[in-house]
Amino acid sequence: MLCCLRRNWSLMAPWSGAKIMVPAKFILSENDVGLQSLGTEKYVKSGGLESNVPNVEVSIIEGHHFLQQEKPERVNSEMLSFLDKFASEEASA
Repeated sequence: MLCCLRRNWSLMAPWSGAKIMVPAKFILSENDVGLQSLGTEKYVKSGGLESNVPNVEVSIIEGHHFLQQEKPERVNSEMLSFLDKFASEEASA
């Protein structure tokens, strides 16, 4: 298994430090253990995520781990408003 991991890291080396340039929406919950572990909250709130994904739009919503089940209307609203931006750009082009 270790051999495979080394090979994969070697294959990915040309993209080390590459930024994700496509527009992205990152929706997370303020009470999710994932946000509060491994430095994720600091990474997101300090701009670390935005430095690696310059076109990211972050929404932190009140809730817990299964945010899409707890707040489906809010999650849908966030996603649709993000996608609407591109629909209006395409219509005007």
